[in-house]
Amino acid sequence: MTRKTKIAFDVGGVLSKYPAIFRPLVAALQASADVEVWILTDMSNPQKVRETLALNGFDFPLERIVCADYETYGEACKSVLLEQLEIDVFVDDMPFYLAQGAPVRLQLLPDLTRPYYHDSWQIPGETGDFGRRKAHHSGD
Repeated sequence: MTRKTKIAFDVGGVLSKYPAIFRPLVAALQASADVEVWILTDMSNPQKVRETLALNGFDFPLERIVCADYETYGEACKSVLLEQLEIDVFVDDMPFYLAQGAPVRLQLLPDLTRPYYHDSWQIPGETGDFGRRKAHHSGD
């Protein structure tokens, strides 16, 4: 029996930035018998991450949501988890989180014309700009 391919996605700046693009991709991967889809985030509360994902149309079981320990491992926090979980493909927007840990690491490059969170992105119980709701352009 061959091991399933493990693919992990970051939330902030990846799923939150392009939910309409990633929603069908993640769903198709989850439907595959050969793939396990994971969430790997530096947010600290897996239950809140799950609620946020569900609010935005992503369905993940709690056991597939892993929160990295930035306080202990610093910028290597996701690399540690990528190795422990044997993740094969990881998608993130921060280069230091992609320095090592998975054979295939894909960086979502910054786009200064798009905010970190899409306008449609919701966070349970919070209102406002979520810190990076609007795009900021140099010279504006």
